[in-house]
Amino acid sequence: MQAIEYSGIWWLPTNPQTKVAGTLTFSNEDGIALELIGALGDLGTFNSRQPYPLILGLAGDGKKVTLSNCVFAGVTVGMPGFARESYMASFCLVGAHFNELDEVRFSRCEVSFSHLPDWVRTSGFAVKQYWDEHKVEVIYSLPPDVEAETSKGLISLSFICNTSGDGIEEMNLHQSVWMEVKADKEYAFHDLIYQFIRPLQNLLSLATTKPNSILELNVFSKRVFCEKEDGERVETPIQLCFQQKYFEPRLSKLLIPDYMLFTLHDIANNFQAVMERWFSISNELDSVCNLFFGIQYTPTLNLENKFLNTVQAVESYHRRRMKNEVLPKAEHERLKSAVLNKVDAEHRAWLKGLLAYATSRV
Repeated sequence: MQAIEYSGIWWLPTNPQTKVAGTLTFSNEDGIALELIGALGDLGTFNSRQPYPLILGLAGDGKKVTLSNCVFAGVTVGMPGFARESYMASFCLVGAHFNELDEVRFSRCEVSFSHLPDWVRTSGFAVKQYWDEHKVEVIYSLPPDVEAETSKGLISLSFICNTSGDGIEEMNLHQSVWMEVKADKEYAFHDLIYQFIRPLQNLLSLATTKPNSILELNVFSKRVFCEKEDGERVETPIQLCFQQKYFEPRLSKLLIPDYMLFTLHDIANNFQAVMERWFSISNELDSVCNLFFGIQYTPTLNLENKFLNTVQAVESYHRRRMKNEVLPKAEHERLKSAVLNKVDAEHRAWLKGLLAYATSRV
């Protein structure tokens, strides 16, 4: 996610009359920080200050900002002078104000990952050169969307083309690809990330054999829209920022397909079935995925911990997927009772403890 910096005024939804000037900064290295020239709370209680669920802001360029889970990070009081407060936030929403946490729910989002273009590897460009006429013809057509209707909602790949240049010396066409989620219901952004964004990120990391990071994430709310002349309401994008454990910028060179486990073209005919199955796996094998992909998203992890996490992931997968019973439970209980009845009473309790889990392989 790109670094941002906004100067403006800030206030609490529960106390909109008190507005304080300050600057918001975000980077993946330092997270979301708000530095205020003034105080939102009572300076006499800063030692026991509780986190603010929401802080609202209006940037100098007119953008609305909502900060969530804001933790008090310190205060400086000059004598004489004025107070300066600092806060750290977990999430930043640029483009909307939300006065209640219950309002911060979304059923649609679009996300760009660092290696998504490498994996999709689809172009809308067609270039033809006419050497005799000293002419180059460039035609661009948006590739069709790729969609998967799953039990959790619609997952699609969509393309956007932007143009820039002065039209005299230079003209640039840039294609970008996004993953879009239209969920079956509204989710809080924590759940939206856990249920959709993280599984999609893991899928791309598995497919490309490279850890993927989120470059940009936009969410959409039914409460935030613009109205067309015909009265139609169009939801406007809200930029969502948060600190990632792993982040890398978009590389200038595409990855080589032969080095990937699979590309979109390999599963295009079964895209819907693959997406449905992957969401099911992400839910059923959540601990396995956390261990396996945690290695990829932590490049500084030492070799010993990488090995231990890998072994734990394999063991967890084996226990969940493989049949682990030597005998059916009913048969085991019958044999256990028969054996215990043949043993002296003084040894029965000891043997019963040993046989309790004898139905499973070690």
